[in-house]
Amino acid sequence: MLSFHVVEVVMELFPDPSGLAAQFTGDVFEILSKYFPVYFTHGVGNGLDTTQEDLSIALMHVFCSTQFFEPFVIPLLLDKLSSSLPLAKFDSLKYLDKCIRFYGADRMVRHASTVWYKLKEVIFNLSLDQLLISEALNCLKTAIMYTDSSDKDLFINLILLDEDIVNKIHSVSSVEKTILSSLEDLSQLHALGSVISILAESSTYFCTRVLQEHFAHLVDIVGTKADYESWQLNNCNGSSSAPVNYGALYLSVQLLSSCREVALVSYEDFSSVKLAKGSWWLILQKKLEQLIHLFRSIFTIASQSMQPNFRQEYVSCASKLTSYGPDWCRHICLHYIYAHV
Repeated sequence: MLSFHVVEVVMELFPDPSGLAAQFTGDVFEILSKYFPVYFTHGVGNGLDTTQEDLSIALMHVFCSTQFFEPFVIPLLLDKLSSSLPLAKFDSLKYLDKCIRFYGADRMVRHASTVWYKLKEVIFNLSLDQLLISEALNCLKTAIMYTDSSDKDLFINLILLDEDIVNKIHSVSSVEKTILSSLEDLSQLHALGSVISILAESSTYFCTRVLQEHFAHLVDIVGTKADYESWQLNNCNGSSSAPVNYGALYLSVQLLSSCREVALVSYEDFSSVKLAKGSWWLILQKKLEQLIHLFRSIFTIASQSMQPNFRQEYVSCASKLTSYGPDWCRHICLHYIYAHV
């Protein structure tokens, strides 16, 4: 513990790029890296009050004591994300989140693609503990917010144009899919929705980019007014088909939630958002009437349907929107986003 504090203080006292601390950063890191992740094997009753968590935090502070560690620390943390040991994965995510914030965009931009690919592996790995996946999503949010550069499309393009993400959205929005067939499908959908939501909530620009890329298509996949009028009629006549594409519905709701979060953040300047050419607000308005009919029809079909899966999955998804406003019909979209702005 004391050694970690000494290194931290020395690195902070000599920030000069041409100084001795900078010159010997590699050598110092070679020693420090042997302690990561921190394993604490002292037994109870040895007279030591230091815990594994204390040592881990102390080492994290050393890694964040100078930006000179960045070329060594980030590759180490990303490599440890592939470890089979849960502790190594979890600590790597915690350290990575802290280091991204400390090292800043100028240094982190070179690691952007590797950071995304490594986090993606964790987020979509269904065999991992949910706590690890949540930590990876938090780290992704930090990476999006702090890995900024002169090319503001860098990180968003890494995600939106990622082949795996494109294929997952294409699979989810397949018109043949209605109720998801397995728990694995549902977990993959939730992971995808979380990634897309985090990306869209990061800024007005990111929200617009995500909606431009996917929103209109997803809403159209869920259905049109004519589709639902026909489905309601079939349902009344005893048809057992479940018409709603749950995946497309879920992602549409997630994007609406992201719009609301962006609107709340941009409260003071929301008039400019509404007037901006091609903004997410205008994209949403173009689909507003269709959305109102869709959600009204979902509730109507669900109230008449005898299918438990339909009632449970679709109603819970659509109900998420109604919890924010008293008028679920006309205001189901506008009140959900705009009444609080």
